[in-house]
Amino acid sequence: MKEKVRLQELLNDTDNRVNKWLEIAEQVFDFAQDARRKFESGTLEEKRQILICLGSNFILKDKILTIDIKKPFHTIKEIAPQVRALHTRLEPIKDRREIEQIYSKNPIWGERGDSNPQHRGPQPRALTN
Repeated sequence: MKEKVRLQELLNDTDNRVNKWLEIAEQVFDFAQDARRKFESGTLEEKRQILICLGSNFILKDKILTIDIKKPFHTIKEIAPQVRALHTRLEPIKDRREIEQIYSKNPIWGERGDSNPQHRGPQPRALTN
């Protein structure tokens, strides 16, 4: 009986970690989707908030801003060119399972990092007014 309770607690803990990870991933993608548009047309305060969410150690040199990008955004930056190439190839992929298979074989896309990420995504509604 004790073993059953222990296993149930482990399952609940895993469910909680997965839900938290999915929530963070959703926040990161929502932020990434809106950030460019908000940065181009937003107020100075909105632009400042976007930069704070993106990273730290801002260096402005010769009118070029350099930022240490936070981990979730660094991953997006790494995979974006490959994802764009996959989705704009001459022969489109018709079956979603084929895309999933391609993603799972890619060392960056398919990697299964820590199931309990310690970083936090952007704060909810960071870009909303």
